[in-house]
Amino acid sequence: GGGGDGGGGGDGGVLASTSASTSEDSDSSALLSSLSRRGPDACGTVVVPLVGEEGCSPACTIRLHSSVLHVRGLGTPTAPCRDGHNVLCYNGEVFGGVDVDETKGDTQALMEALTEAASGGADDDVVRTMARVRGPWAFV
Repeated sequence: GGGGDGGGGGDGGVLASTSASTSEDSDSSALLSSLSRRGPDACGTVVVPLVGEEGCSPACTIRLHSSVLHVRGLGTPTAPCRDGHNVLCYNGEVFGGVDVDETKGDTQALMEALTEAASGGADDDVVRTMARVRGPWAFV
């Protein structure tokens, strides 16, 4: 729903790592193995190359890892949650401040709220959206 991949709310884990290499190292693999046990319903990685100077290869990559223990919403969650070029790794549960209807997980509802806030062009709108979220959370 909502044009993006959905994610459930609840326990899980998030990890962001940067590397000058485009290949994954053994330390990252061990961390991912531990992270996947925190949220067995969905676990995934998005690799974002950071472009160097014009015409050069990527200067480094950012790896965004997320796992989800699905507790709310319909369907199997996807982690990390993507909507176009936007990526959200979220761990938490929304108790208020952002509308979460029964068909969506917390992550999907938050991604939609953040995408809407960002479309206005003011960085403060994104910050205000996160400030409204009630409940325990962490995100990248």
